[in-house]
Amino acid sequence: TFSGSFSSPLMSSSVVNQDPFENRERQNIGRISGKRKNPDSAGSAKPGKSKKKSKKVKKPTLKTPLNPSLISNIINGYPPNPITEEQRDIIVDYLANEINRMKLGSVSPCFDGYFLHSGVLKVKCLDIQSKDWLAQKIKGYKPWDSADLQIVDQNFLGYRVKISICIPGPVDDPIKVIRRIQWQNEGIDTSDWRLVKFTKVNCGYLFIIIIGERSWSQIVHRKKLCVNFSQVGFSVLKC
Repeated sequence: TFSGSFSSPLMSSSVVNQDPFENRERQNIGRISGKRKNPDSAGSAKPGKSKKKSKKVKKPTLKTPLNPSLISNIINGYPPNPITEEQRDIIVDYLANEINRMKLGSVSPCFDGYFLHSGVLKVKCLDIQSKDWLAQKIKGYKPWDSADLQIVDQNFLGYRVKISICIPGPVDDPIKVIRRIQWQNEGIDTSDWRLVKFTKVNCGYLFIIIIGERSWSQIVHRKKLCVNFSQVGFSVLKC
């Protein structure tokens, strides 16, 4: 015979909660909502400052774009004397001949064109070695009497030139006179001319004007300018 006992699912040794169902539900909800997470539990950040990752400096490679080398003609150190198209061709022919004279097996410089801009010859070099080669060849090269060619930085070209012009009178409005210089002299733009001094002198009226790079390249090869009913010269002053 089989001996044992069966417990009814409705009759258990555990104590059954006799509270109404609604009260029991509130108790359960209260127990769940009452549980709080320990702020010091796992996952919290450890004390101490986080280490910042050091930025890696990229080294220049063959694919790194280089700024063009700027060949400028200097007049006593300042300001540059604009290079003409004829002078540009002389410089380019000289550099081409220097490349042809290189010994076999030596690394030839590499370029990606050249162009003349505001009286400065800009040469695009493909690598640092080519820039160094160009600077070495230009140094001391004097293709014409007034030549003083140098490799200059882009910031050097942001120069201003101060000039003085003595204009016979009468002069009622100096600003109108500056505009008249543009009207009476083809190829000259005086929109960036800045008058810094205007005074009466023996020769008439003295104008002290500061002009930019573009304006300087327009007048540097002119000996005189037409103003009113006269032709007048100009002098370069130290800024």
